[in-house]
Amino acid sequence: MSLSGNLSSQYLSGLLMAAPLASEDVTLQIDGPLISKPYVDMTCAVMQSFGVNVESGTELPETDNRFVIPAGQKYLATDYMIEPDASAASYFWAVPAILGGTATVHGLTEKSLQGDVGFVRCLEQMGCQVDFHDNSISVTGPAKHGIHIDMSDVSDTVQTLAAVALFVKGPTTVTNGGELIRPRCKSAGTKVSGSKMSRRWPTGSSRSGPYVGPIGTPSSGSRPTARTGRSSRNSA
Repeated sequence: MSLSGNLSSQYLSGLLMAAPLASEDVTLQIDGPLISKPYVDMTCAVMQSFGVNVESGTELPETDNRFVIPAGQKYLATDYMIEPDASAASYFWAVPAILGGTATVHGLTEKSLQGDVGFVRCLEQMGCQVDFHDNSISVTGPAKHGIHIDMSDVSDTVQTLAAVALFVKGPTTVTNGGELIRPRCKSAGTKVSGSKMSRRWPTGSSRSGPYVGPIGTPSSGSRPTARTGRSSRNSA
């Protein structure tokens, strides 16, 4: 079976999880580069935890972009610790990036399976301090400046970064975050009043260029306060 690599990884993950129940071996051939690879790696790791083997990466030549799932396998019951949702955690890490202070999310570490843990590295590049602990990750803000970043591995957090980008100095440009358009929402590709956020892909394009570029700070140069949610003057 052939599957386009530039579609949401959710399609591939769904096929991978169902494949062990097939009566014959299943081969999933990926056409083109595989986006959101950390999500697929997480799917394979979880399947392995429940007793199912997926041949990919180390088992196959690096140039052979495919997944082979042998038939005759069964999922086995096991005790499994479920991590907090790293995509949702990005909202809490974004709070100190905008307002200052520190936010700590427990249950996630630098070695977590979820690719969206890498969102804290984006904030680190923007000037936040990131601390990795044995069972938690802390972000201390505020963020200071914009960045140019490839978010193909953390595409679910593009909207969160866009919100932070409105409160830092200089532009922030995100590339390779376009796969979120299909599984998420169309709002990421529209203009946002006051932020100069714009979708740069022409209709019908291959969507390989920059995705979205929130530019500069709000015209008031202000940040919302933690207590009221209203704006207060802040030159940071």
